[in-house]
Amino acid sequence: MSDVDWELLFRYYGNECTPAERETFERWLAQDPAHRAIVDAAVMAAGRTLQKERATIRPPRVLVAHGRPAPRGTWQLAAAAALLIAVGTTYIRKFSGWDGWPGSHAAPAMQVASTAPGGRTELRLADGTRVMLGAASTLRYPAQFGGGARDVFLTGEGYFEVVHDSSHPFRVHAGHATAEDVGTAFGVTAYAEDSTVRVVVAEGSVALGDSAIGARRQALLTKGQLGTLARNADAPDVRRVNVESYLAWTHGRLAFDETPLPEVATQLGRWFGTRVTLADPSLRTRTLTASFTTESLADVLSALGPALDVRFERTGDSVIVRAR
Repeated sequence: MSDVDWELLFRYYGNECTPAERETFERWLAQDPAHRAIVDAAVMAAGRTLQKERATIRPPRVLVAHGRPAPRGTWQLAAAAALLIAVGTTYIRKFSGWDGWPGSHAAPAMQVASTAPGGRTELRLADGTRVMLGAASTLRYPAQFGGGARDVFLTGEGYFEVVHDSSHPFRVHAGHATAEDVGTAFGVTAYAEDSTVRVVVAEGSVALGDSAIGARRQALLTKGQLGTLARNADAPDVRRVNVESYLAWTHGRLAFDETPLPEVATQLGRWFGTRVTLADPSLRTRTLTASFTTESLADVLSALGPALDVRFERTGDSVIVRAR
């Protein structure tokens, strides 16, 4: 843990980073699964500490408006202290969990499920919740849920069929956002390089909001709705969509519905484990509606060429898209 820049971590979660600092921190997170495991452990520990502190501290009489970071000395210093206490007396063991620290109950052992590019995997959590992970994704979750909230941490894409328990909320922490189950089945997309977290609801409803604010203070998504939350946005953008196309990956299909070409390129890269780049900026305005199942990358590119009026150049593990 000696390479953790704690001051940068505090600024990151306090929304005080410059764009360059944010990029540096997120690049560090993506370098090694151990980095994300360390941060997840610290954040969960800090959350417990802050919950205990809130019970004894009188609420402030002046609230800071959302979108404007609270001054240093409020929750950020409390979080920083909690993180230092928690992490300074703990260590991560092979991503499977961490030891407890003096004066508190042991933190839950954490399990990790991961997929490679183009892969998928399905698992059942201790509470019976069914989870499917998409390509190049990682889920960190307690081996056993305790008596409080059920918190899991996602990087990438996941689909959740939650066993609802109103007294024990189920929360998916993904990037800068938190999605909280309100009795539902839903998909979450939040890759490390994404600036927007996406949640689509197949059944029931989901509360979506910025992790620093709390999901219930943002937007309640219902069946058939897509919520997208950009970093530092005031609130999620919510609209009705064809949910089937957004969750086609759970059935082994790669589907696009008026999808911008840059996003198509990104999804192709994750699906086939290939870097796909657009050589011509004018291609960014083009969209695609199509569906593929067992086709190879070569077959997909052959079909997309005429449909998008583009040509593809393959070099090793990379594909360059050019206008005809």
